[in-house]
Amino acid sequence: MAADPAPFGQEELVIIKVEEDEDVPWDPEPFSKPQPHTPLPALGWDPRLCFRSFRYEEAAGPGQALAQLRELCRQWLRPEVRSKEQMLELLVLEQFLGVLPPDTRVWVESQCPESGEEAVALVEDLAQMFQETALVQAPPEDQQPGDLAEPAKPFSDGAQPRMSGSKRKSSGDVGGTAKKRHAITMETKVKIIERVERGEKMTDVARSFNLNRSTIGTIVKNKDKILEHVKSAVSMMSTIISKRRGKAMEEMEKLLSVWLQDQHQRRAPLNIMLIQEKAKSLYEDLKKKYGEESDGPSFNASCGWFYRFKARANLHSVKVSDEAVSADVAAAREFPEILREIIDEGAYLPEQVFNVDETGLYWKRMPDRSYISKEEKLMPGYKAAKDRLTLLFGGNASGDMKLKPLLVYHSESPKALRNIAKGSLPVVWKSNPKAWVTQAIFQDWFFHHFIPEVEIYCLEKDIPFNILLLLDSAPGHPPFMDDFHPNVKVVRLPPDTAPLIQPMDQGVISTFKKYYLRHTFRQAVKASDESGTTLRQFWKDYNIYKAIKNIDFAWREVTAGTMNGVWKNLCPQFVHDFREFEKVDEESREVFSNLVTLSEKLELDLQEDDFIELLAVQHEELTNEDLMELEAQRKDEERQEEEERGEELKRFTMQDMARGFALFEEALFVFEAQDPNVERYTKVEAAVQNAIQCYRVIYDEKKRATAQTSLDRLLKREMELNPARSQNLCLEVRPE
Repeated sequence: MAADPAPFGQEELVIIKVEEDEDVPWDPEPFSKPQPHTPLPALGWDPRLCFRSFRYEEAAGPGQALAQLRELCRQWLRPEVRSKEQMLELLVLEQFLGVLPPDTRVWVESQCPESGEEAVALVEDLAQMFQETALVQAPPEDQQPGDLAEPAKPFSDGAQPRMSGSKRKSSGDVGGTAKKRHAITMETKVKIIERVERGEKMTDVARSFNLNRSTIGTIVKNKDKILEHVKSAVSMMSTIISKRRGKAMEEMEKLLSVWLQDQHQRRAPLNIMLIQEKAKSLYEDLKKKYGEESDGPSFNASCGWFYRFKARANLHSVKVSDEAVSADVAAAREFPEILREIIDEGAYLPEQVFNVDETGLYWKRMPDRSYISKEEKLMPGYKAAKDRLTLLFGGNASGDMKLKPLLVYHSESPKALRNIAKGSLPVVWKSNPKAWVTQAIFQDWFFHHFIPEVEIYCLEKDIPFNILLLLDSAPGHPPFMDDFHPNVKVVRLPPDTAPLIQPMDQGVISTFKKYYLRHTFRQAVKASDESGTTLRQFWKDYNIYKAIKNIDFAWREVTAGTMNGVWKNLCPQFVHDFREFEKVDEESREVFSNLVTLSEKLELDLQEDDFIELLAVQHEELTNEDLMELEAQRKDEERQEEEERGEELKRFTMQDMARGFALFEEALFVFEAQDPNVERYTKVEAAVQNAIQCYRVIYDEKKRATAQTSLDRLLKREMELNPARSQNLCLEVRPE
């Protein structure tokens, strides 16, 4: 029977393993220690393990034991978010892993398979790995040259077909001691090839190296692969031949990872065939891009490659399914009554019930039929219209509390914000390479922004700080939030019901986007009227900082009536006026009419349908070209951030502040000279002076600090020139 591989850390052997695209084993060592299960964020333990290891003695009695087992099983299987088929798959997967040989199970569990099919693929590929490795390993020490070597298998003794003790002993496994096997280094393989090519018989070469003849034949058969591998400058002590991963392959997997996670964020259905087609399509496009630099092995996007890639890229959160996502009308109809019971039980007021939701915003996109959009599509390089950010909006059911928006952008410090303190922005600024709300970002927002903001609101309203937060099943929302804060109860909307009942999706986000677009077009018209700026120039100068200010303007414009009315499907008992939605519809028609009028002033031939189509774009699928352009833009931004990291932040200077005050005085003088109504001018002057008083305070502080510094310097100089006189001066000014 095949023995286990030599223990890791063996001094006489250095094993170097290079990943390949198709047929090379995965990164983790096949017999490494099992990876611990990830503990629950809120509880710090694994309910599955607790369920399986529960002891009757731990409970006070049979009733409590049964109750604890039910609770542990519920926390493990989570029937509130999983279907019956998914729970059945969990049980079958656990049983399948349990019947695997111990060594195989350890490695397969370390790859975190999410389905039985994934586990089967991992076991099959592990078996293939051992078959390939066996061809380059030496036979046991007690095996004579010329005997056939038994191929290594990824199964322990307990998994082999049962045989008698005498048969086990005859195989050489005496006393249960494993035979020693030696991996053959590249240096040895090259020497073997050279001796055979000089004309020596394979039998003689095998005897001199204490190997069997079939192993020598295998090495000679793979001569070309071995010599090509040696040319790639790997260590001569490496033992495994691995295919060289070309530049196109490496970048393809990087871009595919971005695309997969982007699809996951969009909650788009994924299946293995779709992923394989995307991978092959990306690979072919990258080969065309890099030409000879992309030389590498052929790529077929096999199932084995997919599961290895998924493990390498740590994409365990990406679910592969063949089912399309559709709204669950029945669950949406039943949930409001369930929620009402929760609200009544907790005695929540409408001021204490909150909902938040994310949306994508293409902040620099024109309608497709505009000449700006058409010209941009013809230009090479990254398209500004593809630049997306993610916003998280939220508010309470009473409508009088709008949370400060969370904004996630792909760059931590874009050029337009280099000299601006992020904390002073009207949004909560966060960055993520894909511009997504991740669980880490959401958790940071929850603790450092949502909790303080809502707590202050409750204090001002003189109501208990007891909050009910409604969330959907977005990937960025942590799955376990029940114990995040003792004063906040988190309730999940049923899967696939958000489009039907989630308040922020019922008019808040769409209304905000209309206002944002109207503000942007108004600014373009204003720039054209006041300074003659063309639309092309305005759009070129429109940056993320200006977009943030427009986001703030648009969010402020969303009324309390709109924020309250959107709860009509979920909590109708909280809605003050059901006619508010009629007002929202009227306002929507007015906004579209304004946009058409503004587009005419900008000489754009746009109709209402063009703006409706633009606002409907929240998150479109990334094409191969988009993915490559995003990667190029990311590298360019990293380079720019490195170059401009030393720039100073904005700061006040006395000289510039004095000039600003003088300009205010000059402007007031202009209006005073023209206004016949003295009372009106006096009110305006008082309002302006009051508005800039905060700057005068800063100016006065700087002036005092400068005067004190000058006095200190004068005294220091006097002490240096005349120490005795300076001492007398200090005595004179010393307070009594």
